[in-house]
Amino acid sequence: MKRTILSEWIKLRTILSHKILVAGAFLFPFVVVTLAATFGSVPDGPQDGAEMAEFVMGMSVVTAMLLGVVTAIGLTSEYTHNTIRPTYAATPSRLRVIISKIVVSTAVALVAATVTVSAAFFSGSTIYNSRGGNTHLGDPKTVTVLVCAIVLSGLVSWFGFGMGLLIRNSPTTVSLPKITINTPSTICGSPTPDARAISRGLNRW
Repeated sequence: MKRTILSEWIKLRTILSHKILVAGAFLFPFVVVTLAATFGSVPDGPQDGAEMAEFVMGMSVVTAMLLGVVTAIGLTSEYTHNTIRPTYAATPSRLRVIISKIVVSTAVALVAATVTVSAAFFSGSTIYNSRGGNTHLGDPKTVTVLVCAIVLSGLVSWFGFGMGLLIRNSPTTVSLPKITINTPSTICGSPTPDARAISRGLNRW
């Protein structure tokens, strides 16, 4: 199992498109939150850490979508180019291959989302507080919201993998993660971070 997981990790990290998508997943919320905290109006901005975390979560919807795409194309591209056959030939147990892919893609999604959400929150909070704001990680519900943003990326990644396994077509599969954003986000008990929520968050600043 360890060798299969290592093999899947090597395949995932050596593809350029995956690196670009992960970089985009990190940069979008980080840059937007940082710019909003730098140039936005302090009186009209977040009043505590929870509101800052909600803004970060709204921006991290893009992160979840892009990480879901990474998972999806990591699987569907193998079917498209028939590279899945050597994989199954080297590891006859298909269940082992599928489990290895799920483990690797989930780990990548959760780690990337954790780094992104943490960096965006601390960057935005630090800059915002230096301008007179009052947002802190210890404020009520702040950590909960940030954890939900991370979990959302993992859930969308699983959905992308499942759809890729069923459809086995990259263009069709990568268009589906956006549809699932509304469903897993309700598990966290917070408003769905859709486009309107993002717009409201930006308009406050």
